[in-house]
Amino acid sequence: MVYNWGSVKFPVEAQKAGEEFERIEGTYGMVNPVTVVEESIPEKAVLHECFEWDNSKAGQKWREQQVRVILGNLVTVYMSENEVEHIGRTFVNVATESEDFSRSYLSMSNAISNKDYRKQLLDTAKREFESFRRKYRDLKEFAKIFDEYDRSIKND
Repeated sequence: MVYNWGSVKFPVEAQKAGEEFERIEGTYGMVNPVTVVEESIPEKAVLHECFEWDNSKAGQKWREQQVRVILGNLVTVYMSENEVEHIGRTFVNVATESEDFSRSYLSMSNAISNKDYRKQLLDTAKREFESFRRKYRDLKEFAKIFDEYDRSIKND
């Protein structure tokens, strides 16, 4: 098996990481986050450098991750005549124009009303759809959806 990193890179070669996950699965029957962390504690462990071991730093990073999970799970319910019309994301992740070029969250309504952020959302949606397509390309039940997407993109 050949491994590569996706859009996020880690301080370990992807091939070595993939082989380590294979080893862990072979040893324990599955890959569980608790087991991966335990296996990665020794400084010579393959995945050791992928983790923050300073608990004061890790605690802050964990709370920041919790914020991401909270924001990612907060939805807005749009009502029409006392019935749910649709449910949508309340906040979306965007690249900001700050000095450190960080990513932040912006309400969906503000993001779609700004030309640059709207383009980011569309680009993200296209990447996610292409990822979905690669993951489920063998399911013929989605063929019509993929074809319709291709037609709509071609007409843009």
